Amino acid sequence: MALEQFADFLNRTRNQIVGRVDDIQNDAQQVNYSLLNRVLSGDVKQLFQGGTKVEAHIQLLDPRTGGTYDPDDELEVVHTDIMRKIEAPWRFDFDYFRVTEHELDLNNGPDLAIKIKDLARIKRQGAVTSMVGRWYRYLWQRPNRTLMEAATGSKMQPYSIPCFITTNTNGGVPYTGPDGVAWTAVQTLADQENWRNQQETFNAGDPASTTDGLVRAFDRIWMSLDFRAPMIEKQYFEEETLQKFGIYTNRDGRELWLRLTRANNDRLVGNDLGGQMNSVTFAGIPVTYDSGLDTAVGLAGSNSNTLAAGRPHYYFLDLNYIKPFFHTKHYMKERAPVSPTKQPHLMITYFDTWLNFLCTSRRRQGVVFPA
Repeated sequence: MALEQFADFLNRTRNQIVGRVDDIQNDAQQVNYSLLNRVLSGDVKQLFQGGTKVEAHIQLLDPRTGGTYDPDDELEVVHTDIMRKIEAPWRFDFDYFRVTEHELDLNNGPDLAIKIKDLARIKRQGAVTSMVGRWYRYLWQRPNRTLMEAATGSKMQPYSIPCFITTNTNGGVPYTGPDGVAWTAVQTLADQENWRNQQETFNAGDPASTTDGLVRAFDRIWMSLDFRAPMIEKQYFEEETLQKFGIYTNRDGRELWLRLTRANNDRLVGNDLGGQMNSVTFAGIPVTYDSGLDTAVGLAGSNSNTLAAGRPHYYFLDLNYIKPFFHTKHYMKERAPVSPTKQPHLMITYFDTWLNFLCTSRRRQGVVFPA
């Protein structure tokens, strides 16, 4: 089959694969994509941007202008710069699938059309599984200034959640990035008390303690995250709706929270232990196991890419303010198949995506971690 014919075939079958492909089971996927699904939910139009970089403007200061006055007063007006810009450069991500003429010609027969459609679906499925799995791993990858922050460089990576939600205290106030130094998107705004994520610690040696245990840490951090807008002029304020709020932890963390919940509850819903496990919550918010936190954690001060047993972290995430952004013209853009000069029998189809992650409100995010 010639390259031109194969390209035409891919174009015609891209969105209408038929035949036996329904029998293809994908057991290469992650255990769950719970966080990625929540991040991508909602108005998808907000996730697409054009331009040379991703930009957002936020107000971090209460300017505290104005006040009381007497009728004969001259009113003093002071200019206050209350806006800050944060930005993230585009990162370029690719994947591909490859087909050889040998694969096509050796499947020749009366049902060739169906076989080729099956083959195209299998190849695409592999590429998409690889691509989505990598995006999922990006969410929790270890912060790396060299790979994430340089204006130019080799194989630059997008930001991750631990870039913005950090256990770093930097003298008590985590204004900066995860290593205590200013990052472009996690700027050092030393005069901005509101450019920081919330933090609480718990006693990992005695998580059931009523004085410094895990439940107390949850109670304390929630008081810092439960935002309520004033009743007047509500269009100018942000209020926590909980629709995209979640608590995410690794397997160890969810088991610990579940154990504490059971220890203080002598009645299970319908005596169904499985039902209890699937609905463990705090303040009505599910405490969700995210498998990405089992294997790829990027935490300041950690010498390992995984969390130590018995020392889980709990991320309180308002996903209204943590988003992946994709370029409007380069989202899983499928290129026409090409053949390398010295491999004329090989046909490669590339997918091209420009993306990055950005948190526009660190103040509405939090992390509970062992002291």
